[in-house]
Amino acid sequence: MTTVLNQFAEEYENLLGAEARQDIQILDESDALLASLDQKNRTLFDETHIRYQGLESRISAKLREGVLPQEKDALLRLKKSFAEMKAKFLRHFAEFVSADIVKAEEANLAKNAEELFGKLDQASEIPTDEAEAFKAYWRRLPQRERLSYLNLLKSAFSKRDKDPVAVLTSFRGALFELSRREILERQGLEEIEEFDDPIVVEYLGYDKKADAGGTFDKPPYKHLGGDEKGDIQIDVGGISRGGKPYVYETKSATRKRYGGEHGRGESVSSRNQALKYQRAIEEGKVAGATIELTGRIDSDFLKWAMGSDVASKGAVPDVEIIYSLLLPSGKEYRFVLKGGANGLKFANESDDFTVEDRSVIAGLSEAVKDKSIIHLLQDGNISTDIEHPLVTAEHIADPSVIRDINIYNAYYEMRNRSIWEKLQNRADQE
Repeated sequence: MTTVLNQFAEEYENLLGAEARQDIQILDESDALLASLDQKNRTLFDETHIRYQGLESRISAKLREGVLPQEKDALLRLKKSFAEMKAKFLRHFAEFVSADIVKAEEANLAKNAEELFGKLDQASEIPTDEAEAFKAYWRRLPQRERLSYLNLLKSAFSKRDKDPVAVLTSFRGALFELSRREILERQGLEEIEEFDDPIVVEYLGYDKKADAGGTFDKPPYKHLGGDEKGDIQIDVGGISRGGKPYVYETKSATRKRYGGEHGRGESVSSRNQALKYQRAIEEGKVAGATIELTGRIDSDFLKWAMGSDVASKGAVPDVEIIYSLLLPSGKEYRFVLKGGANGLKFANESDDFTVEDRSVIAGLSEAVKDKSIIHLLQDGNISTDIEHPLVTAEHIADPSVIRDINIYNAYYEMRNRSIWEKLQNRADQE
């Protein structure tokens, strides 16, 4: 008796009778026989597959040598016949083919990870603690989701020659998304379930060319969506509410303003995305939607999404927007910038805030209530600083022109300090 089940055969016999013990023994023997057959089938598959490959190679080599036309026709017919036989053979042993594909994919993934993580360790643009966090989060991902993050890392490194700062900003975008997954799993406040069915949504939006950079004061009018392959791709997947998927999107906008226009229809894309989520909620295809942002946000986008006065619900009333703010102490503080239907369940993971942190948080609370947060999160009050003489007015007006890591880090420090000061001043007014 070798199975775990058989280890308790006597107990089962006492509970279910002697016949149950005999059934357990038969099942154990059958299990051993099936394992032996699996091994024989695997051996047969490997040997046969090698023969097919050998014959195909010989035919191809013969064709490359140069043969008479009638011989070439015969060889091509033979090659076609072998291809049909091989396809049938592979269908018969589909489970082995799938296993081999998975094994090859895993080996390729491990090779790519080793190469990219080596580059990450040597990347002078990326702080060591952030690089280590990325690797730790990535290793805890399900196997099926790892490749996409390696591709994001590869894309970040591809920008090094033209724009070194983009290496850091692109990396941080991927890290921000990964960290949201990590927090979601760690806090355990949401039910996790995988959904494979595509989410198809037909909705009204704006035209990417005609409306780019516009005022968006007219209702959406262009028919969009309806892609049978799916119109919604969820950044942080797996949240389930009542058997329905919950949309969770993340955006890290460290140089370009999220929702703003930067020459490629970004102002339209961000609004259409939110309108798509709104329609999906209204039709009951998703349980809710949250966009979590960090970095720069376009004030006109916020006015459009949430309304500029307290009474207004904005263009997408059911879509939640969360903002992640870095505090003076270096801790993260997440808050609901714009409420929605059935918002994301989350908690801030630190409560040992400094006095300066608490002043910023108090200002946030008041600013969110009256929607003055729309203006307080903007960059308008940043001015050149004697402590950072390399940061010019041009950099402040358009951070996307910054190509030097030191200048970029100095700019972002100035930006954060400006926002903290504005929020602390808001708290002092109460």
